[in-house]
Amino acid sequence: MLKSSPNHLFTWRPGRLAKGTLAMTVGMGLRTLGQSAVFLIVTRVLGVREYGAYSAVIALAMICGGFSMVGASLIMLRNVACDARSFSDNWGRTLAAMLATAPPLFGLYLLLVWMLLSGRGSWDNAVCFGIAEIISSPLILATVHAYQGHELMSSSARLILVPIILKILAALALVLIKIIFNLDSLLTAWGALYMIASLVAVICNLRLVQRDFGVPLKPVWKGLGASIKEGWMFSFGSSAQKVYADVDKIMLARLATLEATGAYSAAYRIVDMSLVPMHALYASLTARYFRMGQGAGGLANGLQYGVTILPYPLVYALGAGLGISFLSYFLTFFLGGGYSDAATALRYLAWLPLVTIWRDLLQKTLVGAGHQGATLAAFSIAACSNLTLNLWLIPLYNWFGAIISTYISEIIMACALSVFVYYKLHKAK
Repeated sequence: MLKSSPNHLFTWRPGRLAKGTLAMTVGMGLRTLGQSAVFLIVTRVLGVREYGAYSAVIALAMICGGFSMVGASLIMLRNVACDARSFSDNWGRTLAAMLATAPPLFGLYLLLVWMLLSGRGSWDNAVCFGIAEIISSPLILATVHAYQGHELMSSSARLILVPIILKILAALALVLIKIIFNLDSLLTAWGALYMIASLVAVICNLRLVQRDFGVPLKPVWKGLGASIKEGWMFSFGSSAQKVYADVDKIMLARLATLEATGAYSAAYRIVDMSLVPMHALYASLTARYFRMGQGAGGLANGLQYGVTILPYPLVYALGAGLGISFLSYFLTFFLGGGYSDAATALRYLAWLPLVTIWRDLLQKTLVGAGHQGATLAAFSIAACSNLTLNLWLIPLYNWFGAIISTYISEIIMACALSVFVYYKLHKAK
């Protein structure tokens, strides 16, 4: 093997996965640069308190938005990955699922805002962020899934850039409003600009899908019940993941202060942006995992494939942890003196990407083999653990309690997924 390695090195040519990963990395990398620009502008203009209020409301909106379409978008991706001819019907059912689920979810979201975040922001903000995350964002994700199902990763990468370009323009408009009107509070203005940017983005992406695939924006109601029955586990699994990732921000706003919420959210956002190359790899693998998961031995094949690619995210996560730790010492220079707690929080969160790797690969393996119920159970366990730990630790340790809870919940979820994979493999024998 050692003798043949140099020959493989010089004769290697990028395959479809490498090209797809590169395309998604470039697209997500550019999106991350744009998100970084938006992040720097918004944190500076809003200040730590208003940024905390924004983080709490947007987290709640994103959790509710995870239930939109009840997994029809991922069912479309899976079906199209196996048979591209099924795209038209699956696309229509995705649109129908959005029309059926968005109104009740929006009502539920407003109720939760009233129950959990009353007094932490205006209703105008809640409505604007709700429209953006419960209606626009799921549709944007559906258009990306349409291209991923066809393994058109370059086109998929371009689509993910449309929303962030518009949000950059919205952030620049926020700066102009600050300069011209010199307002003390700009959260309402940011909510309106954020909503407008998301609505324009979804219109652009839908038009691109129409143009490239020749499908109408017409809902297909036939077969929707079966699609929802099959897809609800995808949706609940995704939503459980969002609850797990974002509930700490909501609870910090409720149990601590908006300043603590802003500091923790800023640090967490930086760590999240550092995961872009790993997410690009996982996005490129999605269709492949669905194909490998079909038939006998699908789970074992997916697990073996996950072990094969494990070194790549592992090396990256180690480098990312070191880079984030170094960056934390300069954070107040970029965000302002009000974010001194965010710098400390960032040092503690720097190694979170490393902890998430095994969980991510096991999740892809189980979903690809059709075991959505197992991933839903694992994320539900982790979400409940995170919720319980936050209730206990946040009143005691403020944002540091949320960090402790995050690490413990990640370990619990990885262990749960490992147990499910072990059980499924032995049951198949």
